[in-house]
Order: sequence, then structure tokens, then C-alpha cells
Amino acid sequence: MKTNIIIMIAVTLFMACNKSGNNDELQYKALNQAAIVERSGSKPSPENILNRYDSAGWRHNDILAYIRSEVQSPADTGLQFTRDCVIEYAAVKSGVQLDPSSFEQVRWVINDAGNDYANVINSIPYSENAKARLTELLQLVKELYANPDVDFSGIKAGVMQFEVRIIEDNSFSPEEKKIILEACSVARYSAYYWMEVEKVPVIQAGRFIWWVMTVSADISGIFLGSPYMAAACSQTMWNDLLPFYIRW
Repeated sequence: MKTNIIIMIAVTLFMACNKSGNNDELQYKALNQAAIVERSGSKPSPENILNRYDSAGWRHNDILAYIRSEVQSPADTGLQFTRDCVIEYAAVKSGVQLDPSSFEQVRWVINDAGNDYANVINSIPYSENAKARLTELLQLVKELYANPDVDFSGIKAGVMQFEVRIIEDNSFSPEEKKIILEACSVARYSAYYWMEVEKVPVIQAGRFIWWVMTVSADISGIFLGSPYMAAACSQTMWNDLLPFYIRW
């Protein structure tokens, strides 16, 4: 199953690299913004103060860091371990009681990776316009990652350009705008975590595929309604693909 997911996502990424449209302009702006940040010597950071739901990304990273700090042995990699860590984090740090059965959706999200998370997106009870924007966000992130000249600053800039469009668009319901902007926040913070904190190398093609799949799982996880699920999806995808990552 994991091998099939990798093959399907590789094909998806290849197609993404050859698509054109609005994302081309965003990539161009992202490269320019990355160059500005590099020249200024500024340290990259994940936040976007224009996004009123930016706490979703911060929370996602804090949960993910907590999960990974609890790992003591190779045995601490299953979904049950991840679930227990997230439930403990939510109770202790947020005072939130999570339903353990809700984590059954995590595996469903992960298994939809080869389908570009279309089933996950289509299951959300929002308008076709909102679903199209969520699909566009995932596509944009993959295309930015596919460009070897785009570092974290460029990825952040590309996502922020997309966010501006969403913030200024009044066609969405409040809930639709919230989920899209939360997904944008998780996209930025997730990229920051894996690139600037974990510093995962992405030079080899196989490692690149693994990396993009992990970040895509992060973003898709927020579609389940909370950064807790996003972090659980991220760690679960990491665990699933870690043996392949080590082999590459």
C-alpha cells in the first residue's frame, strides 16, 4: 500500500511540475520574495499577521514537536502512540478532551494521498468554490516544493500571495474562509517545521517525494477540523514512509 502511494504521488508531482496557470505567477513572486529575504539576511519565520487564523499553524507545530519529543524508541511510531500523545497534549496544554475514535479518520486521510486527497476535500460540507481553493492550495505547495530554487522563504511567500486572494474574496462563508486560511497557516508552519527545525534534506528525488507527502498530509489533516488532527496526520505519514526514507 505504501509503495503504491509513493508511485501515485510521484506521478502527481510530475504532472504538477508541468502545469501552468495562476500558480506560475505565485511562484515567480515567491522567488522574488525569497531573494529579498536572502539579501536582507533576515531569519525566516512562519507567521502571517494578516491571517486571523494563524494560530492553527503555530498549534500544529507545537503539537508535532511534542509528539516527536515523546518518542523514546523505534516502537513509538504507531498511530496509537501518536493518538495518545495528541490526546495528552490537548488535555494538558489546551484543556481539550479529544475523542479517541476521531483518530480513525487519520488513516483515511493518509490513504487518500495517492488520490491527491480528493476524497478528503470532497467530503467537506462546503461549496465547490471553497473545495477548489483547497485543491489549489495543495497544488501550489507541491509546485513550490518541486522548484529547487525555492527555499522556505519562497514557499512562505507563495502561500501568503494565495492567502491575500482568500482574505480579499467575499464569496466564501465565514466557515469556508476559516478552513482555507487555517490550511494556509498549517502549510506555512509545516514547511517551516520540516525545513528549518527538522532540516529534512530534499535533494534526492525519493526524499523529495517523502517530504512533500508529509507536508501534504499536514495540510489535509486540518480539513478534519483541528490542528490536532493535522499534526496526527503529519506524524503518521512520517512514520509510514520513514523506512523508505532511510533506504533512499
